[in-house]
Amino acid sequence: QRQGNTVLANEDFDTALAAPGSATQQRNVRLLAVDAALAAGDRVRAAALLAPLQAAVPAGEGDARSQQLLHQGIEQRSRAIRSSRELPRIGAEAYLAPVQHCQSVDSGSLCELMPADLQGDGGAAQRAYAAYARQDYADAIGEA
Repeated sequence: QRQGNTVLANEDFDTALAAPGSATQQRNVRLLAVDAALAAGDRVRAAALLAPLQAAVPAGEGDARSQQLLHQGIEQRSRAIRSSRELPRIGAEAYLAPVQHCQSVDSGSLCELMPADLQGDGGAAQRAYAAYARQDYADAIGEA
């Protein structure tokens, strides 16, 4: 997607969504695909990808902060889809790179990609920068 090949990126996201995985992994892939669609200016695809997450936001998954970040992330993407403002062109500001989140398990390390705004480890400053990059200035000011 960041290389400007939206068709191949969409195929990759669709393949990843069709692959088996945990609910959290599927949710993260779906959110990354929504971000990519928004960065490409494809609000129709973004809305179709986001709809299942809006219909059934999983409860009890993760701690309270993770739940808050998830709800905020879904709402921010929903606002971007509904906005009449022209979406920014694809770039580092419009399409933040996913974050690789790794944790130790018995067999080694387990890593997964997460949307930048859902990682939560970076604190308010990181969330403010992410909101600013999405041109969600009210949220950026609130986080700052």
